[in-house]
Amino acid sequence: MTTATTAWNSHAPQQVSLALDIGGTTLKGAAVDAAGRTLITQTIPTSHPGKGVMHRALAVLRALKAESLQRGLHPVGIGVGTPGLVNSTTGVVEYASSLGWTTMPVANLLAAEFSLPVLISHDARAAGLAEARLLPPAPGQNSVFVAIGTGVGAALITDGTVITGATHSAGELGHIPVIPGGETCTCGQHGCLEAYFSGAGLVRRYRSQGGDLATTAADIASGQAGETGARIWDEGIQALALALTTVTLLTDPGTIIIGGGLSEAGDKLLHPLEQTMSSLLAWRRPPALKRSLLGPRAGQIGAAILGFQAAGSPDTGTHWSPGDAGNGSELALGEDTSLQLTLDLRKHQGHP
Repeated sequence: MTTATTAWNSHAPQQVSLALDIGGTTLKGAAVDAAGRTLITQTIPTSHPGKGVMHRALAVLRALKAESLQRGLHPVGIGVGTPGLVNSTTGVVEYASSLGWTTMPVANLLAAEFSLPVLISHDARAAGLAEARLLPPAPGQNSVFVAIGTGVGAALITDGTVITGATHSAGELGHIPVIPGGETCTCGQHGCLEAYFSGAGLVRRYRSQGGDLATTAADIASGQAGETGARIWDEGIQALALALTTVTLLTDPGTIIIGGGLSEAGDKLLHPLEQTMSSLLAWRRPPALKRSLLGPRAGQIGAAILGFQAAGSPDTGTHWSPGDAGNGSELALGEDTSLQLTLDLRKHQGHP
C-alpha cells in the first residue's frame, strides 16, 4: 500500500529511500540514494515477537530519517521487506509467526508516522527484486531467486514482474512436496523441500540419524560432518534439484539465483545441483545457476527499491551495480537507536 504524500522529483536535493529489512533476529535499516549507494545504516536486534517489533522498526526509521535530514538528504519513500503472508496491495502483514504478527497494518502505521509513501513486500520477494534488477537486463527479466537459510523462500520474476499470487503467497518453494509420503515438515505437510534442504532441515535429519548435536548446517555443507553428513547433504541437493526442476518447467527462468546462508557453500552446492538438474531435464538445459550478487544485503537493497517505487520511480535499480550497494559514504548508526551512538564514518570510495 502506498500513500503518495511525496512526489518524485529528480531535481530535488539528493533523494533517498528509507529501507527496512525485517528479520527474525535483526532489523536492518538503510538510507539509499537513487544511484544505489547506501549512505546510512542501522542494524539492531528484532526483540521479542509482537508489538515490540513494530516499535523497534519505527525507532530505526526515525533514526534514519533524522540523520538523513541532518546530512541534507531528502527521504522520498519507505520500503519494507518482511517475513510472513504479506499483502502488498493493502500494506498489511496478514500473518508472520516469527514476528508474532496477525493483521499488522505496517504501511498505514509507517505512512501515518512519517508522512511518506510506503510499499511493503515479502522479504524473499524484495531480495529477489534487488537481485533481478542488478543482473544484466535479459537474465534478470525472467529469473528465480531462492533464499536458503533456516527455511526456504523464493521470488519468481517473469517479464520483470515479481509474482505475488492470488493469496499473496507465491514463492513458497520450501513447501513444495519433493518426496511423496516423506518426512513431516513443520507446516504439517509431508516431504516438503524445507524438511530436506534448509539449515534447520539438514541439522534435524543429521541429528535424527545419530549425528553430533553440536554440528551445524555450515559443518554439513563444508563436508565436516562425516559420512552421515555427506549423505544428508547429497539427499538434500537431490530434493532441491527436484524442486527447481519443477520451477524451471513451470516458469522457464533464464537464471536461478541462490542466496541465503547455505549459498556460502558455493561450488559445493552449485556444481552437484547443476549436474542433478541436467540429469532430470531430458530435453532442455537447466537455467544458469548463480550465487547471490548482494549476499545479506539483498533484502535491504530490495526494500530501498520498494521505497523509490512508492515515491513514483518504478524503474529505480535497473542501472545499479553490486558495487554501488553499500559503497557510498556509509554512516553506521549505533544499536540503541539513538543518534548519539553513531559509528564507523567511512570515507566515500569511488563516487563523487
